[in-house]
Amino acid sequence: MTWKNWKDEYKRKLLPSPEEAVKLVKSENWVVLAWGGGCPVALGMALSQRKHELENVIVDTSANMIGDFPWYQPGYTKAFKPRSGHIRNLDRTAHDRKELEFYPISLGTYFRRVIETPQYFSPSPDFFMASVSPPDEHGYCCFGYSIWCNVFYTRYYKAKTIIAQVDPSIPNIYGDTKINVSQIDWFVETSSPRPEIQLYKASDEEVSAIEIIGELCATLVQNRDCVLPGAGGVSQRMMVYLGDRQDLGYHAEVMLSGFPPLVEAGIFNGKYKTTNPGKAVAAEFLKSAAEEAVIANNPAFEFYGIEYTDDPKIIASNDNVVAINNAVTIDLSGQVCSEAIGSRQYTGTGGQLDFHLGGLMSRGGRSITVLPATFRAKSGELGSRIVPAFDPATPVTVPRTLTQWVITEYGMVNLMGRTLRERAEDIISLAHPDFRAELRKEFHKLPWW
Repeated sequence: MTWKNWKDEYKRKLLPSPEEAVKLVKSENWVVLAWGGGCPVALGMALSQRKHELENVIVDTSANMIGDFPWYQPGYTKAFKPRSGHIRNLDRTAHDRKELEFYPISLGTYFRRVIETPQYFSPSPDFFMASVSPPDEHGYCCFGYSIWCNVFYTRYYKAKTIIAQVDPSIPNIYGDTKINVSQIDWFVETSSPRPEIQLYKASDEEVSAIEIIGELCATLVQNRDCVLPGAGGVSQRMMVYLGDRQDLGYHAEVMLSGFPPLVEAGIFNGKYKTTNPGKAVAAEFLKSAAEEAVIANNPAFEFYGIEYTDDPKIIASNDNVVAINNAVTIDLSGQVCSEAIGSRQYTGTGGQLDFHLGGLMSRGGRSITVLPATFRAKSGELGSRIVPAFDPATPVTVPRTLTQWVITEYGMVNLMGRTLRERAEDIISLAHPDFRAELRKEFHKLPWW
């Protein structure tokens, strides 16, 4: 495509409104909306208004953080069949009502398998809808700093029809973030600002625990390590304790606000990374307005799809990887659950197992699981996140055979090579003192004791 003719093609593909664009969707179609902060909310909202015209439209809105779509409410099940591979606040109640289906996937492994063996998977979606910047002078649009599955559904597992919601607030970002006008079937232009992403705010009690965990976790990070923090508040918080380290690398699924200044300060310079040397890599930036300017047009930051960021082989190609992930609960054998409360699916596996494996496979690598020892129930009662054994139907995110370092505000232990009895003793030492006696009592009732 030449500079002269991409503008003509863009004009031919430009539809007058989101409402006009979603008229292309038919009953029984499968529609995927871009994940995370790149979700095209205007297109999704317009599609939801066709409630009385459509039947059995599958809508995948995984890791949705900004689109509070009506199909999450009762009364839409005839028209729309929502599904998600990573439940969030907006769609959790629909899942609890059994009006949204969850599909468990480990992101990097799943997307890589589809790319390499597409013959074993269902045909690609009928529609993929995403947010992009206006085309640049060469006819390329940018996905910005929310990539997730955008490259996957526009290049590898290409949807039959691709519709782009043009958002003038999306800046130019380095990495695998561009798509040409010729690769998009239809465009709609919108002027409404994107909704703000509402992040979880920890209580003062939680913050106190997180501070101690962060200090302990930082003791396992050395100069020249490649740090892979998970998306949760606990794993991300420890970044503030790395201010005296040198030549650190960064490779993550989600980059949180507060990290870009560490790149500017030269602490995270990626000097010793094997993949993307000199670059801080992620699939999503959950941003603050001030830090947008730091990342935009800055070659020190690169964003890629999760088929790249979450691929254990790519992660492990770096030496001295330190993978740090959050947990909801851990049992006395070392099984980790990071996605459910008992049998209630609360979120998703995301890339946690992929990053955990990458840390273990990396030469000199470490994999760390962090969690506060307790939680505060709505009733105000204190509960333990360390349990004797998981309740039936509780999903295991990281199996006990792969659990390495575990850290709470009460200490840190390395479980690898420990017997079940030794593991139980180690993990009980990480529990709140008020729960230790009961945990020991319950441990002696377990069949493997």
